[in-house]
Amino acid sequence: MLSRNLEKSLHRALACANERRHEYATLEHLLLSLTEDPDAVAVLRACRVDVERLGREVLSYVDELASLITDCADDAKPTPSFQRVLQRAATHVQSSEREEVTGADILAAILAERETPAVYFLQQQDMSQFDVVNYISHGIAKAPRSSERRLPFPGVRQTPAFDETKIIAAILCAGAILPDDVAVISVGKTVDLYERILAELCARGRRGTTE
Repeated sequence: MLSRNLEKSLHRALACANERRHEYATLEHLLLSLTEDPDAVAVLRACRVDVERLGREVLSYVDELASLITDCADDAKPTPSFQRVLQRAATHVQSSEREEVTGADILAAILAERETPAVYFLQQQDMSQFDVVNYISHGIAKAPRSSERRLPFPGVRQTPAFDETKIIAAILCAGAILPDDVAVISVGKTVDLYERILAELCARGRRGTTE
């Protein structure tokens, strides 16, 4: 079942295409409509996306889609990727045993697509599918990016910094990455597992400095 907000967003996306006499409604029409969807906007802001900038950029792109203009009086038809995103979001919601598909779910489904301008606009603001799922599933907003840079000690090869928040979130979100010996993760076991992973990462970093 679609949420009321999402129903309105889908109508806006199709109307946007029809107003411009576009033959097809694309993911970009859909993304533009989501910048006015309360559920999607909440996720965008939690992921540190400038919604106003995103709206301007996508609108400018949609306005330049001259290749989609047609003389046919029929309504715009959703592209295969548009339909695929809706189906993907519905399947995910059903598997999560939730009742409604929202604009937030559509955002996550869009980011699963590849080589589309819609994904490009989101990635330009450093938004990922992981960020969206993390917020939808656990209410964890993306931390602000720090401008600080740690300088390596002289003579030591620099290794990637470990983002502890993302490590914990990955453990909570992606069961597929857990070791085979972990079946059910309680809060205590999650902390223990996190410490094991961090220790292993640190050990690899130390080994890298001696190579």
